[in-house]
Amino acid sequence: MVPYKIVKAPNGDAWVEANGQQDSPSQIGAFVLTKMKETAEAYLGKSVSKAEGLIAVFDLGGGTFDVSILEISNGVSEVKSTNGDTFLGGEDFDNTLLEYLVNEFKKVEVY
Repeated sequence: MVPYKIVKAPNGDAWVEANGQQDSPSQIGAFVLTKMKETAEAYLGKSVSKAEGLIAVFDLGGGTFDVSILEISNGVSEVKSTNGDTFLGGEDFDNTLLEYLVNEFKKVEVY
């Protein structure tokens, strides 16, 4: 039995950094079936095979927000476009909420 592996990599410029991931499976005797971006891999993991046409897959992570547009036809998906914002993620929402709460607490008069 030959083990297969799909290597997922971060979206954006991190592709270059992720190239080392492609070498790792072969070192353990696995065959790399494909390499894909995280948002496309998220769609594959959901197996929404009944979908047809264009779909958008959103990935709001701790530090980034990525979007992939996929075209599904006859059960085959093709990534048409992937883009994202490396400065927008869950951590940014946490920091904004924290800043808001700190400012609100500063307005409260303590007797």
